[in-house]
Amino acid sequence: MSSCPNVNSREWKNLVKAVGGFEALRDFMESGDIRTPGVVQAKLDQREKDELDSLNQTTPSEPGVSDEFPVVTLESSAMNQRLAL
Repeated sequence: MSSCPNVNSREWKNLVKAVGGFEALRDFMESGDIRTPGVVQAKLDQREKDELDSLNQTTPSEPGVSDEFPVVTLESSAMNQRLAL
């Protein structure tokens, strides 16, 4: 296992082309190897799915996600106070 990828290798160039330099280097640091674009993209897709799933699991009782602070529009405010628009 090397500490840096061989940036001149065909495998590295293909990976960078497929997922970008940042993600290619991040995967190399995590795995210690230059993996195929398909494997890295599958990991990235799973990571994104997991993040979306965790966001969708928020409940209304959590601060900042609930209806604790109702949205007041000009129209609703005017109707409640019987003001002309």
